Amino acid sequence: MLGQEAETLVEGLFEEGEYTFRLETVNIPDGLYLLYIRVGKHTKVKKIVIQYPFCKVHL
Repeated sequence: MLGQEAETLVEGLFEEGEYTFRLETVNIPDGLYLLYIRVGKHTKVKKIVIQYPFCKVHL
């Protein structure tokens, strides 16, 4: 892992609820990535495997 930020999907404050965001992987090389989800003081990390033409999030 190189530890570099690849892309920021969303920034800002949101009302309580469920949201869906789309990650466009066309400009991101194949590999294993870490998705950081921050809500308030809580952070959750998920693994994302990008392998053209599919992207899989391990929950």
